[in-house]
Amino acid sequence: MDLTTEVYNYRDIVSGHPHFNAAYRNLRRAIRHAPIGNLIFLYGPTGVGKSTLLKHSMREILIESAEETSANPSILPIVRIELDYSDSHKFSWIEFYRSGLKALQEPLVDKKLKNVPTRLKLDLLTNNLETRAPGHALKAAFISALSKRNVKVLLLDEAHHMAKGFEGGKLVGQLEYLKSLANKNNIIIVLAGTYDLISFRNLSGQLSRRSIDVHFPRYRTEIKEDNVKFRKIIKAFSGQSPLVWDAEILNNVLYLYTYSVGCVGILKNWIDKAHLAALDNKAETLSLEHFKSAELSIVQLKKITDELVAGEKSLKPQENDLELIQVLLGINAQFTPENETAGTELMSAKPTAIVKAKRKQVGIRNAKRDLIGKRENEIS
Repeated sequence: MDLTTEVYNYRDIVSGHPHFNAAYRNLRRAIRHAPIGNLIFLYGPTGVGKSTLLKHSMREILIESAEETSANPSILPIVRIELDYSDSHKFSWIEFYRSGLKALQEPLVDKKLKNVPTRLKLDLLTNNLETRAPGHALKAAFISALSKRNVKVLLLDEAHHMAKGFEGGKLVGQLEYLKSLANKNNIIIVLAGTYDLISFRNLSGQLSRRSIDVHFPRYRTEIKEDNVKFRKIIKAFSGQSPLVWDAEILNNVLYLYTYSVGCVGILKNWIDKAHLAALDNKAETLSLEHFKSAELSIVQLKKITDELVAGEKSLKPQENDLELIQVLLGINAQFTPENETAGTELMSAKPTAIVKAKRKQVGIRNAKRDLIGKRENEIS
């Protein structure tokens, strides 16, 4: 079998595994029903498949909008922007606008300008994207493009990068700006990222109230149902491989789970690397040794595991949180008959007129009895 000419990439597979399907349904439901101005947060551990989910959602929405976009090729109902991790000390909105303009313009050039010379196409692609273009010009061009393309949904991948270099009120301002962008342009904004988005979302009560959560979790071996599902995923992947998988791989599911931390995205990248190792050896069988040569280091696994465990823990309420909320709201306050009577009287009491004291006139004495005669033992 000659596999040198084409490498089978598992990362390109949209695997319809149970957690993926559930997250997809929840995301589509949120997009359909979210009020304008609300932000949708799609979060989960790194490598779980969030980017694949966004791409799949975008493709499905474009397919559903095919009739509309065929009638008007300038329409682009959904746009995905991947936010880069900035080399500077904080997130750059200028780079955001530049990436956004590329995402809005590139899909249209080939469709609308097939007969236009290549040089002119290049000018159109780079219009307003010069490295020296001022931020306000890029912002104006981006907002104008949203309107002209009639964008309804804006997907922001790796959205946790927006928090870089901002704290406190300035960090709240990042989300407030996005909410304003959604309101003014009548669009739905989806922020996808790691569990860092949870603390990002909870910066203020208003932001928490006006947000919708979609959790894309990993598979957990301590949950029997997840354990069964993960084994089925591995078996399905082995059936899609151009190489025959050694039986030893399928008998070491716990090893595959450990080094993928239960995340299908990490598992797919790992399988791709194992395939490349097999191709380098010109092997027609994928062995456990190929997996071992491509596995993540213990340091990498420790970092990923620490982050996902901390993120999952942040989703769970503390033991006495509900009781504390009730106490703060006064729900558990004890009512006494005196308090109940006083409260009733206070609510039913009618306002009475306030009598003001009359001012005394100058030179007029207060009314009182005058002393008559002498007191006993009084010295005259």
